[in-house]
Amino acid sequence: MEETGYVSRDWKLWNSVDPVGKMVWTVYTYIARDCIFWQAPRPDAGEKISVKLISYDEFLKLADTPDFSGDELAKQLWRSRGDKKEYKKFHKLLFGK
Repeated sequence: MEETGYVSRDWKLWNSVDPVGKMVWTVYTYIARDCIFWQAPRPDAGEKISVKLISYDEFLKLADTPDFSGDELAKQLWRSRGDKKEYKKFHKLLFGK
């Protein structure tokens, strides 16, 4: 809610990864479904966040943009674009349908 103004009661842990081997620094990625706009965003000082609603297919193409970060998510986006089963499976995970 703080960064986007959206809330959800349906959260699912999608992935966890330890990108640094010599220290404990687990990065967790959650999927929030059925989000609703609740209030204006309240970013911390210096944060520049903009919200843009996009389609599932547009989302899958985000991994191709030069400023995209998140190797594990990028791999999933590419798999979902290249394989019809993965496309449907990931869609169901994101939207529950």
